[in-house]
Amino acid sequence: MPNRSPLLPCLLRAGHQLQRLWWRVRRPRTFGVQVLLRHPDRSGRVLAVRHSYADPERWTLPGGGYRPRRESAQDAARREVREELGLEVTSTLTVLTTKVSSASGKRDTVTVLTGTAASADAHLSYELRDARWIRPDLTDLAGEPTSQWLRTALEHAPERPPIVCLCGSSRFRDAFAQANYALTLAGQIVLSIGVPTHGADGEGVSQGSAAKIALGELHKRKIDLADWVYVLDVDGYIGESTRSEIAYAQQHGKPVRYLSQQPFELPA
Repeated sequence: MPNRSPLLPCLLRAGHQLQRLWWRVRRPRTFGVQVLLRHPDRSGRVLAVRHSYADPERWTLPGGGYRPRRESAQDAARREVREELGLEVTSTLTVLTTKVSSASGKRDTVTVLTGTAASADAHLSYELRDARWIRPDLTDLAGEPTSQWLRTALEHAPERPPIVCLCGSSRFRDAFAQANYALTLAGQIVLSIGVPTHGADGEGVSQGSAAKIALGELHKRKIDLADWVYVLDVDGYIGESTRSEIAYAQQHGKPVRYLSQQPFELPA
């Protein structure tokens, strides 16, 4: 965390108090987002922050205001995470709940969302004084005060299993079947190829055909949904389509693992 002038938090708090007075007089209708950001290692940890100006001792969520006519709640959430923490969100942002609050005098419609961070290394803006990755049971905070938004998000956050997308040549059908079997029994949601393009099942899906291109784009949408990608590089083979999928996954911050480096174990 960079060194900052001790005067800056005081100015921010004073400005926030003036803004609250204006809200109580005018009672404007506002919109905001709060983001429950998940750790990229899929450990279940989430990011709690403390602001420099509003209730600085209380742990809460990153977020802020937005204008629905200019951006969606999802776009606003990505922007706030980027501005406050210097982080990108790799997964689809899911709406957990929407609440209407008048606690500060304004009529505030707040959308609470959750998504996975591309990195655990946050770079705090001047708006934040602290950030910490914590377990969802809040034991890491040792009884320190927490905001209603952090508690609300954790109450609504589903404990879903990690999602893995399998990539590789469809000629390795046995490897796909075994990986699907092993990872499913390990408690993961497995996204795999839907139409093998090698062998009898792949007749009519030639290289460069419209169907082949469409299937490739469809598989990239599966990568969008996944928390990580598992490449079945049997005997070290990685074809052109698989290389494209790996590049796409890496560009979108998805962890990529390889069968040749981290083989799965079939249950006994």
